[in-house]
Amino acid sequence: MCHLRPSQWHKWLSLAEYWYNTNFHTGLKLTPFQALYGYVPGPLTIDPYIPTSQPEVREYLQERARMLEVMRGNLCEAQNRMKVFADKHRTERSFEVGDEVYLKLHPYKQSSVQLRRNMKLAPKYYGPFRILAKIGPVAYRLALPPTSGIHPVFHVSLLKKKIGHKHTPTLNLPIFDQHGFCKVYPSQILARRLISRRNDPVPQVLVQWINYGPSEATWEDYYDLVARFPDFNMDRGGPGPSLPGSNVTDRWEF
Repeated sequence: MCHLRPSQWHKWLSLAEYWYNTNFHTGLKLTPFQALYGYVPGPLTIDPYIPTSQPEVREYLQERARMLEVMRGNLCEAQNRMKVFADKHRTERSFEVGDEVYLKLHPYKQSSVQLRRNMKLAPKYYGPFRILAKIGPVAYRLALPPTSGIHPVFHVSLLKKKIGHKHTPTLNLPIFDQHGFCKVYPSQILARRLISRRNDPVPQVLVQWINYGPSEATWEDYYDLVARFPDFNMDRGGPGPSLPGSNVTDRWEF
């Protein structure tokens, strides 16, 4: 408003004050207006075409209506600019019912709080899975295993069409909880070691996780693992062979 009407911006200070006093403040846990007067004010909606005998009121309402149109136009321009920049990184794709697609689950796996080592090298796509239905213009329902535990409808950006007839070995689809976190549980302890952290000895265990191979085992702090999985038997498994270049001991005692 200041840029478009540099000589009239002072006329809108009352509206700016009203907007500020009727917005929720996290510190007050309510609006300043409500804190002062004890009630929530109604919406400030005024019809610019209501009949009035006061020319000043009529001029004010018409000017306010013009400014609202200007703001709507500015918002549309901002949305179009954001769409142009976003579309530069997108490709148009569509699938038909019955097509087989690969499913990208890397964003879900990144949210896991268990597997933290080398997650950027973890597989991004699982499948292929058959498309059962098209849900709207950009979402599809897939035929996932009943043990997957996640909603079977995915955005088109997470899908990649399977090309050719060559069979590609599929990885087991990980199990997710209701919050979208990857549910991983320890399978066995492969080895143990002591490391130095801030000049203090810290016991660690090499954990193989259920549905994951030994190559994806991760070193975890022993006491953190006990706290996260109190029902897991820490004596399960064996120390296994010493890893090259590491200080793994073949003793179970720390």
